[in-house]
Amino acid sequence: MDLKILKNPPKNIKMILSGKDLADLFKIIVCKKFILTKKARTDGSNLRKLISSELTDLYTEIAPENSYHKKTKKGIPKILIQCIDTYIVTSGESYNLQV
Repeated sequence: MDLKILKNPPKNIKMILSGKDLADLFKIIVCKKFILTKKARTDGSNLRKLISSELTDLYTEIAPENSYHKKTKKGIPKILIQCIDTYIVTSGESYNLQV
């Protein structure tokens, strides 16, 4: 799947995975090595790439371009296809991934 597709809403809201299904999908990245650069924007971008790589195998149809209006405001999920937003909470050497 093209990663740009992940920034678009799904064709139908029923295509959004449940929290349990997302947790099952993402448990593979729990012990994956992730190097912190201590630059919030870089680490956040790298985190979204890591999560997006797990979503690329899912087949999800996106909504037609003319059926929605996309706003880029605070509170709008970055990975809109599954309504996922990501955060990193760091404490020095370790990190806590929040999806």
